[in-house]
Formats: sequence, C-alpha cells, structure tokens
Amino acid sequence: MFLNYLKIALRNLLRQKGHSFINIAGLSIGIAAAILIFVYARNELLYDQFHENAEETYLVYKQRSTALGTRILYDTWVPLLPQLKSDYPAIVEGARLFDRDRWVQYEGQKFQENIAYADPEIFDVFSFPLIRGDAATALNDQNSIVVSQDIATKYFGSADPIGKTITVNYQQEYTVRGVLAEIPENSSIQFDFLAPFESAISPDDERRNNNWNGSFLFTYVLLDKNASQSELEGQFPRLVDKIWGEDGPNGTKRHQLKLRPLPDYYNEQTNARQYAFILLAIAGAILLIASINFMNLTTARSLDRAREIGMRKVLGAERLQLIRQFLGESLVMSLIALVLGVIMAELLLPVFNNLYNLQLSLNYFGNIGALSGLLALAISVGVLAGSYPALVLSGFKPVESLKGKLKHKPSGVRLRNVLVTAQFVLSSILIMGTIIIWQQIQYMKNHSLNFKKENIIVVPTNVADFENREEAGERIKTLKHELRQVAGITSVASSSSVPGQYQGWNTFVWPEDWESEEPLRMRVAVVDETYFQTYQIPFLEGRNFSTEFETDSEALIINETAMKAMGWDTAIGKKTGRGERQFTIVGVVKDFHWESLQNEIGPVIHRFRTTESSAHDYISIGVNTADVSGIISLLREKWSVLDPQRTFDYFFVDDRYNSLYETEERMATVTGYFSALAIIIACLGLFALASFTVMQRTKEIGIRKSLGASAGNIIVLISKSFLGLVFIASIIAVPAAIYLMNQWLADFPYRVAIGWEVFVGTVAVSLLIALITIGYNTIKAARANPIDALRYE
Repeated sequence: MFLNYLKIALRNLLRQKGHSFINIAGLSIGIAAAILIFVYARNELLYDQFHENAEETYLVYKQRSTALGTRILYDTWVPLLPQLKSDYPAIVEGARLFDRDRWVQYEGQKFQENIAYADPEIFDVFSFPLIRGDAATALNDQNSIVVSQDIATKYFGSADPIGKTITVNYQQEYTVRGVLAEIPENSSIQFDFLAPFESAISPDDERRNNNWNGSFLFTYVLLDKNASQSELEGQFPRLVDKIWGEDGPNGTKRHQLKLRPLPDYYNEQTNARQYAFILLAIAGAILLIASINFMNLTTARSLDRAREIGMRKVLGAERLQLIRQFLGESLVMSLIALVLGVIMAELLLPVFNNLYNLQLSLNYFGNIGALSGLLALAISVGVLAGSYPALVLSGFKPVESLKGKLKHKPSGVRLRNVLVTAQFVLSSILIMGTIIIWQQIQYMKNHSLNFKKENIIVVPTNVADFENREEAGERIKTLKHELRQVAGITSVASSSSVPGQYQGWNTFVWPEDWESEEPLRMRVAVVDETYFQTYQIPFLEGRNFSTEFETDSEALIINETAMKAMGWDTAIGKKTGRGERQFTIVGVVKDFHWESLQNEIGPVIHRFRTTESSAHDYISIGVNTADVSGIISLLREKWSVLDPQRTFDYFFVDDRYNSLYETEERMATVTGYFSALAIIIACLGLFALASFTVMQRTKEIGIRKSLGASAGNIIVLISKSFLGLVFIASIIAVPAAIYLMNQWLADFPYRVAIGWEVFVGTVAVSLLIALITIGYNTIKAARANPIDALRYE
C-alpha cells in the first residue's frame, strides 16, 4: 500500500512539473537559508560555552560610580586573585590574563606578535587542550611558552616546535613547551602565544604584586558548583572596604566588585545576541513565507483532482485511505524539499564563510536537536499543507466530484488571501528594516567627525620596537624630519592613540573648585605639537602644544565634553589634579568622534610629549597628493633603512575608522540578502497562484472577451485582487517596521531619522514586484483567443 501511495505521489509530481518545481524550490530555498542563519546565530549565542566549566566561570569586574555616571570596567589588579582565593572558599580556582604586543625573533626572523600572559591555572579554568605537550606543566617554568598551530608552522615550518627557543623583546628567551589545539572561533579569549604570568610579573616584584592602584588585567574565577553568584557578590563590599576603605578613590562609596558569567561577556561587548535574534527572526520569516507558499499551492492545486477523488470513491476507496494518500504526497514533497535544502546549505556554506570571514560548519548528526528540528519542520509543513485536501476534499460525495473541478469555498479563499497577505507583511518589514539599517550605517560612516580622516597614513611604531631604544628615539625623530621635507606630505605627527583607535588609558581628575566627592574619570592620550594640525581638529579656545613652552609638559588640552563635565564655560588657565600632580589647561578642542558613532563622545584629555617620546605608538602622515602609492613606496624604502628586520606596516585612518562598523555592515548585508530571498520566495508563490487563478477563470475570461472586454479590462480584473492584498500587507507592515526599527535604533546615540520616503518607497516597490510577478500570466490570459476557452462548452 505504501509503495502504491509513493508511486502515485511521484506520478503527480512529474505530471505537474512546473507546479512541483515552484513548490519544492520555494520550500528548499527557505530551508537552506534558515539552516545558514541558524548555524550563524548558534555560533553567536553559544560564545564561550565550549568550555567544560563555562557555567561556573566568571569574569571579575568593577562597577564604578563617577560624576559622569556609573561605568563598567574590566581591568583589575595583580593582587586581586590571590586575595579572592584566600578570602572566599567558594572560589575553587582562578587565572589572571593580560596581553601585550611584543617583538618575537627566531633565526633572523622578527615579527610583532600579541603575547598573552596567564597563570598556569588557566588550563584548569578553561578548556584549551594541547595537541603537543602537557597542559599540567606547560607554564610551570618561567621561561616556557605555548604556541598555536599557526605560529608553530609560521616559525618552525614542519619541524617539531617542542624545545625550540624564541626571543621576546630582544632579551627574554622562551622555550616552546606546548602547541594549542585550534581555539574555537566563538571564544572571547584568543591567543597565539601564551607565556607564564610570572615571566612578566615576577613573584619577587613586591611593588607590582602588592599594587592596588594600577589595574590592567582580566581576573577569571571558577566557582564551586554549589556556590551562588549573588551571595558571593554580596560579600565583596567587605573586601573593598578592607583594601581601600570607604572614602578612597576605589572605596566602597565609589566602586563595587561584580561577577560576569563567562558566556555573557562577549554579548556585553558586542550586543551579539540582539543581532543573532534579529537574524533568527528573519529565518523564521523566510521559513513562514516558504511554508505558506507550499501550503497555498498544495491546497490550490488539489482542487484539480476532483475527478480522481470521485473515481477512487466509486471504486471503493475509503475516506481514511484518501486522507493517507494526500498527506503522504504532501509529506513526500516536503521531505524532498528538506533534502534539497540541506544540500543547498552545504554548497552555500563555504561562500557564506568566505563572505563574512567565518569558519562555520554543519554537523547534523553531532547535533541531534538541529536534525530533529529540521525533520519536525518538514513533517509539520507537509501535514499542514496536506490537511486541506486530506480532510476536506476526501469528504465530498462521488457524484459531485465526478462532475469536474470542485468549487472554491469562501472560507478557503479567505484563508489563502490571509496567508498571501501575511507573506507580504513579512517581506515588506524585511525590506524596510534592511533600508533603515543601511541608512543608519551610511549615516554613521558619513556623519561629520570634526576631524580629517581622509589621506592620513598611520605607521604603528614605538621606541620599544627597537633593540637600542635610546638610538631609536633619535632615528625616529630624524625620519619624521625627513618626511616633512617630502613633496605631497603636509604633516607628520606622533601620538599614543589615533582617532578610531584611542587606547583604553583612563585617569581620575579633580578640577579646581570641584565640589563633588566623586572624581571625574576620563580617557587620556599623549600627543606631540603637530597632532591637532595633522588631523585638523579645531580649537574652541586656547592654543596648541609647543616645544617653545617648557611648562607644556605639565599642560593639558581637553575636548569640549571634558570642559562641560568639569562644570566650566571656559577652561584656559584653569588647573586640574591628576594624582598628586596639577596640570594647567592651555587649550580646548571642539568635540570630535575619537571612537565610532555607536558611542557618545566622551571626555578626553591630551598630554604633551615631544616627537621622540617612548609614550608615542603611532606616526600619522598627512598626504595631499594623488600619488599615494608613491608615498607608501617611499615610506617602505625609508623603513627598510630604519629597521631592516621589520616588515613595514601601515593603515589609513578612514579605513580603520570604517572597520568599526563591520558588525553592522555584516548584519545589513546578511539582512539584505535574506530579505531579497524572502521576497523571491513570496513572488514564486504569487506567480504560481496567479497562474492557477488564470486557469480556474479561463472560461470566465473567454466569456468576458466575447462580450467586448478589452485586454486592459482583463489585466485589471485579474491583477486587482492580488495587488489589493499586497497593498494591505504594506500598510500593515509600516507600523510594525517603525516599532521594530525604533527599538533597534534606540541603542545608537547618533541615529538616522526614519523618513516617510522609506515606507512610501517600500509600498511602491512591493506593488511593482507583485505586478511584475503576476504580469506574465495576466497578459497571457488577456491576449488569449476566447474561442480556445469556450470551444469545449
């Protein structure tokens, strides 16, 4: 019996090839798109959860109250972890971690690398297995180091890296004791070099190990499985009070220690879960649109099988047998769509990975939940689509069925109209959402930043990059002087930070006549006398730094926000305390966006250091020539003289600044592609329904044309019902899109205004797409000879 049903199902698929193709293609494309989105969203939602003890691992952070509001800060102190482990038995283990850029040398090679320093217990807290070496002892030796597989290949080729010695920062030698297994992409902790914490901060260094003033590292703790996060946090104020007292800068009045669950940290920094849920909603919309198509077309086409149903009943078929047959045929189609969707997802995943620089993979059998969900989806869609013909058509009397095609019931037509409207509601929301997301990104990228970011080349360098630091300072100074003589180079500046990449250096300041007990916490940057000129940052009052004023070593230039935070209308000549030192304000610059427009402009103070200072990490070079490649070639040539062992590295400020919006651009691109896909799927269904409607009304069209109806009348007759549904859908979608996009835009301090043209344009585009989609069938029907439609009457 089953084989008989299967043969009939396949026969019907082949008999109606066009209908079958549209039906199966729409659902399979929807399934493929949903699989890709689910894989991406799962990767984002499961960040850091691959660690065996992820649920018990926490990051210690501080919640600090300042005059500018409460701030969350993750930098902690060297002695914090030993103190926590000593005072709180609920903390069973912990590890400190920080990283620094260092120069690594091996057999004449020299590369700047990022090296992480951690306690040996990092392998007890986190699941970072080694493929070579023993994790239990890999960091026990102060001169040992663990490297990634990529680094092992980069430095040692195919040779065994274990036992090899590398030199860090020209003086410290490390022996490779382990090679890391590949760290999953969805890990917030990534490193290629892992060195012992004690190799950076010796246990004999009493000043560093007992320093409760300088904070620069991450502190992770592993709690007992029965411990309570909230109870432990409730005990932290006693520790803060013991170390700093109540009124100190870090006292209990001003800051609290908190615990952030490890799986929550990445989301806190990137808001990744919001984007993941948005994409999941898009995946749900695509699946719903594809499923509606499938159900609409299946039920519509089933009306053509009236004589088949009547003949089967005359020959003795029972209603239950007909129900099984129709459900079986629908399930066969949905399962075929599932298989094709999985194949399409496999083929498209490498393209998806390349497009977004990801390393996602599909593992159905390793994820029973995902496999079960896909099967459940296919079965559910198949059952729902087959339920109408199975339950309704099988109940008709044989005599009515044998007369020909069954009539549409008003309830069935209304349901189909509701489903088509729902499809285009979802499609219109996706169109409007995509447009607004792109508008917001372009607004952020093109908004006035109040500084010049075009045609500025930045070369990262510091005197610490060279073996002879004293000589390096003079050589860098000479290089800058030579560059200033080059035609096409307008300015050369040195600084610790550049716009779009301000270092996370913060300081407490106490402005003169400050009445609040809370100090101000502000970002601090070190610049030379040409920095503001190079970036064309305008001054509101005062002057620039100058080597002609010896007192400028104790001077500050602040931005407008900092002046307002200090409660001043003018700042020139006023003093502010920083630690035990007093600084004089000599200039105030107009607010400029030193970070992305995803953040409000914060207060920042600039200190002065001459161009050869070791405080500078960047050389900024302003260019006013079209021959930028020639300037870069010149820079590369001069760099080969300055440091022959080092690869010349540079970037453009505008490129680096634009990279700050990579997450949003990726989101907009993904949304755009999948929104277009949803519209295509909806149009496939609309095309097939229009084709079916024309076929059902063939005789009516013939009669109307015989009575004098023009081709235009026929086109309007057939199109108006579909276009009406699309118009209603667009109107319903507008308030929904406004609400959803206002929720998304609420996270941006600088946001685009949602204009009416977005909604009018979406309605117009939706109607145009619908008209084009149904145009072929309507024009074909309007131009048909009425004799062909009426000859068999």
